[in-house]
Amino acid sequence: MAGKEQKYDAKYFIKVIIGLIIVWCFGFLPAPEPMTQVGMRLIGIFFGTIWLFSFAGALWPSIMAIIAAGYSGAFPSLSGAITAAFGNTILWQLLILMPICEAISRSGATQKMAAWLLSRPIVKGKPCRIMFALLLGTLLEGILISAMAAMLITFALVATLRDMIGYEKADAWSASTIVTSFIVAFLGGAALPFRGFIAAMVAPFPKMLGYDLNASLFVIASLVIGLLVCVIAPIIMKYVQRVNMDKLAAFDFAGFFNDDSKFNREQKILLGGFIVIIVFFVAQMIVPAKSEIGIALNGFGANGIFALVAILLSLIITNGKPTIDLPLMMKEGMPWVVFVSVAAMVCITAKFTDDVSGISAWLNVVLGGLVGSMPPALFVFAAVLITVIVTSFFSNLGTAAIMLTAILPLCGTMGIEPSAMTCAIVLGSYLAVLSPGGSGACPVLFSNENVSYASIYKNAIPLLLVFTVLSSAMVLLVSFVA
Repeated sequence: MAGKEQKYDAKYFIKVIIGLIIVWCFGFLPAPEPMTQVGMRLIGIFFGTIWLFSFAGALWPSIMAIIAAGYSGAFPSLSGAITAAFGNTILWQLLILMPICEAISRSGATQKMAAWLLSRPIVKGKPCRIMFALLLGTLLEGILISAMAAMLITFALVATLRDMIGYEKADAWSASTIVTSFIVAFLGGAALPFRGFIAAMVAPFPKMLGYDLNASLFVIASLVIGLLVCVIAPIIMKYVQRVNMDKLAAFDFAGFFNDDSKFNREQKILLGGFIVIIVFFVAQMIVPAKSEIGIALNGFGANGIFALVAILLSLIITNGKPTIDLPLMMKEGMPWVVFVSVAAMVCITAKFTDDVSGISAWLNVVLGGLVGSMPPALFVFAAVLITVIVTSFFSNLGTAAIMLTAILPLCGTMGIEPSAMTCAIVLGSYLAVLSPGGSGACPVLFSNENVSYASIYKNAIPLLLVFTVLSSAMVLLVSFVA
């Protein structure tokens, strides 16, 4: 996961030994009531594995984590831990969705989408609309490919536009656009609860609450929050940050992109497949759950719609070949290291809420007195704000896992809709932007030639507050309607 080449020197092996000690020895410490010794072992395995992820990669630490979980007492045997790790429907969704996203990326559809958005007549001469189009393209790239890819694509586009339009390196527009696009890219990257480490974050939900996460609500809420951030961010840039956008308004984007905004048949079909998935989730939201259609839609679910779209794209012929070469995408586009690491995290975090570990019960005792007297609105706002702050200085996955384990059991007494709360916490945990070590992508942001530490904080903090308010409002609104 590190951005630079790893040196296998004495320092590396010292850090490995530290990780091994945490994984295998932390569980010998006495457990605070009502946590059990099994819970202490699982905490050691969890944080030791995350520590190893930070410098040793994710593959062998994930394999070791599953083995350690198998001997932690949380499972009847090692076979039980392996079954729990790889027998989860989240991995099925990951297995199908990632090749679709890879095919969309290779087709160049996302770059065409950004060009199309920026060259629309409705945005011409309107700087806030131009910025909205740029950020919307970044959001969609994050959803369709990945947060990292969306960030890198937009960073390159901003550098090109900066030179073409006449802005300077590290000036107000360049810095604000870089920081804002980083945040929007990661909002898009976290919008689908079936992909990468997002899948591991939400994996304990069914065990914790006794029913499945409302994936449709999660996706739609994520899209709405992302869109609202795309709308509000340019307004903040122009009227709060006082960024000069005159050059942006005068630039001829339609002439610059020329024919680059025209989609070919393959791109249209691939994007159409993704639109089918979104429409399916919207239908799940609006069709009464107890109606015959609602029962059929919920029974089919994300597991079925992903598979159906993948099959259809494999059967539709474009330029003499399948629109999606599924075997090739499985071979070259599937991040198998991520697949295994998600399996390991699913195996471990699923037991955080189990009586055998007592972790959830312990967190309830610790937090019960702190938040028990809070009104729901303050409870939600505080939970999201804490997530946004902590994730910049701690593992994104660790932040989400601990916050969800602590917060979700309290939602029932607060009258808070758990799936909406999960969405807010997961999105917040992905917005690590306040320190260079917040995530693997943060060094790319902090080393960008267009920003300084001061400009990052100046532009990021208002947007993080906007996100906290928007996501809290979303949770409260959904809870009220539900």
